[in-house]
Amino acid sequence: MKEAIDELDPGTTVFVGGAVGGDCLAARYALRAGLTIHTILPTISDQLCDHWKEFVRGKRYAAPHTVTWEFSPGGAEPYRARNTLLVQRGNDLLVAFPDKRPQQARSGVTMTINIAKREGVPVRVRVLHAKT
Repeated sequence: MKEAIDELDPGTTVFVGGAVGGDCLAARYALRAGLTIHTILPTISDQLCDHWKEFVRGKRYAAPHTVTWEFSPGGAEPYRARNTLLVQRGNDLLVAFPDKRPQQARSGVTMTINIAKREGVPVRVRVLHAKT
C-alpha cells in the first residue's frame, strides 16, 4: 500500500472512508507522504477504526489521520452512500486495496470498485496480502 501511495502526485487529495484496516492505513501513509486526506464517514460507526469511533463519540478532540472530514448522507444503506460519495469526490482514480482474492461479493471494497466502474472512474486494484 505504501508504494501505491508514494506513486501519487504531490498535491493529490486522498479520499478514505474511515473504516478499520485499509482506510486508516492508507490515510496514515498518505499523511506521511505529505498528501491531503479527506475522510468521508458513514452515518453509523460500527466499522470505523477505533480512533474515529473515539472522535465521533466525543472522546477525542482532533479528527484522526485526516485533514478534512464529513459524514456521508444517511439513509437505508449508509455504507453504499459513503462509498458512492467517495467515488464522486475522488473521481480521477480509485485505488482499491482488497485484502485478498477473491473478494466477497458484498464487501465494501467490491462495492466501491463496482460503483466506480459504473460511474466511469478508472480503477487500480492493489491486492494486499496476496499469496505469491
